[in-house]
Amino acid sequence: MLKTHVARLRGYGGAINLADKKRSPGSTLKPFIYGLAFDQGKLVPDSFVYDIPVDYAGYSPQNYDRIYHGQVTHT
Repeated sequence: MLKTHVARLRGYGGAINLADKKRSPGSTLKPFIYGLAFDQGKLVPDSFVYDIPVDYAGYSPQNYDRIYHGQVTHT
């Protein structure tokens, strides 16, 4: 309920079900993926990774700013 004469929101009715939204895990998984790669010796401090557009069977994750930077360090 919005009280317009005092410009305050007194309450909120309704609900939003975010579990139904399709979204990328993004940076949530990065510490685990990079940690595993370090443990297995697949990445070392001087390694490079490629920030490029990819497509996984129709799924194309994007950077937040939709800009790709090519070869970058992972640190």
